[in-house]
Amino acid sequence: MSISLVQQLHELLVERFSAIGFATLGRLTYVREVTPDCSQLIAVAARRESAKLRFTCILKLRFKSIESMLRPDADDESYSTASCPIHLLRRERGFYDWEGGDSEELTIAADSLVAEVIAVGLPFLDRFSDVREVKEELSASSVSEYFTLSPHQQASTLAAIHLAQGERAEAESVLTRALDDPRNQHPGRKRRLQEVQERLLGK
Repeated sequence: MSISLVQQLHELLVERFSAIGFATLGRLTYVREVTPDCSQLIAVAARRESAKLRFTCILKLRFKSIESMLRPDADDESYSTASCPIHLLRRERGFYDWEGGDSEELTIAADSLVAEVIAVGLPFLDRFSDVREVKEELSASSVSEYFTLSPHQQASTLAAIHLAQGERAEAESVLTRALDDPRNQHPGRKRRLQEVQERLLGK
């Protein structure tokens, strides 16, 4: 992948995202702290295809209180509690990305990406910056309409939110149901759920 194209894209996005309150966390990763507990992140994924750089982005939410329970040893601030690729926020939900092969094309594409983030990404981030909204979404269905979480990840996250809110019995119930869920019977998934159960509940 051309470092020069990636760097050009990053510099374009630094300028544009800083205008809406996002700081640079790393190359192609941008963050905005909205409360002491919650950060909003925009992670841009880029790949080289022929002479073009193709890219899209993922909108992420990070709750420090939840992450401290789920991943207590992780210090990477780009880890997210919940996330959604931007194309899933469009009504048609089909995958698409942006591309550019030179400075002019990258500038046009970066402007288009930022416009899309403002139109559909920021409303998503602002809505789910309230952990109660995340809890409601995860509780509503075994498959979230927005969050790209596997069944065992969804259960683990929901259980941690319950526990953070003092709802130990609800956290236990979520994990018990998840351990009985046929989708979580793969040894690796079941083991990860059991590790979460031990970490959160001591059992």
